[in-house]
Amino acid sequence: IAIALTGGFIFLLRSNFSWSSFNFSLGSYSEKLIEKKTYNIGNDINLDTKALDINVEESEDNNITVELYSEKDVDYSFNEDVENEIVNIKAHINNYISFGIFTKSPRLVVKIPKDYSRKLIIDSKVGDINIASFDTLTTSIKNSTGDIKIDNVYDATIDVGTGDVKIEEVKLLNVKQGTGDTKINTVDSIEVNANTGDVKIQKVNNKMNITNGTGDIKIQEANITENSNVSTRTGDIKINSLTGAYIEANNKVGDIKVNNNDRHLELTCTVQTNTGDIRVN
Repeated sequence: IAIALTGGFIFLLRSNFSWSSFNFSLGSYSEKLIEKKTYNIGNDINLDTKALDINVEESEDNNITVELYSEKDVDYSFNEDVENEIVNIKAHINNYISFGIFTKSPRLVVKIPKDYSRKLIIDSKVGDINIASFDTLTTSIKNSTGDIKIDNVYDATIDVGTGDVKIEEVKLLNVKQGTGDTKINTVDSIEVNANTGDVKIQKVNNKMNITNGTGDIKIQEANITENSNVSTRTGDIKINSLTGAYIEANNKVGDIKVNNNDRHLELTCTVQTNTGDIRVN
């Protein structure tokens, strides 16, 4: 096995194979500043990145500041579409291979005001995305590979191929996920369409439509004000506390236990799984 792995690694290093990113690094972020620009607050932000992390942080003034850090060569462009009020940022790292705990990871840092209410659009090929707390921010994120972490935003639309999604607080959330876990602390209305991975939610305040392929769904508290749906093909579903809706539960293989169900309620929450247990209080 060791000989085969070593031979395969040497072959890839000597070949012309195009790497989007291959990073086993546990090192810190790069401090080498490649580019820095500042823009007016009245702009949407459009990020197009490949093989680097994105950090969205609170700025110290009322401007948008974009900083690019990397030890590697970067194909990048910063420009402002004045007519359409959009800041377009592109940063691509090609043929990126790194190993070892001392490698400096490339990153794009976007600093925006706390009350920023324009749109933040992110199209990332490979890399983690971290967004701080912005109560009025609307963001649309597409990421092929990498984790997404958000402290607080108003509205988030997320499409991730492979990676975990972790959000502390959001009002409106729509998640499409290939492989990875979804963990939400507090959300008002949530739509989830996942393929493989667990979905864990601490609190839902309004409506939930959650569809999962393979994985468990666990919800601590749900206060339903609209008809809702929770389903998975293979996995257990557990809702510790649900109020405001009649529970219509069904499965093909597994146990079902619903406590204190009220058929007289106008709203319905459908809970179903093909293979797995259902527990709702």
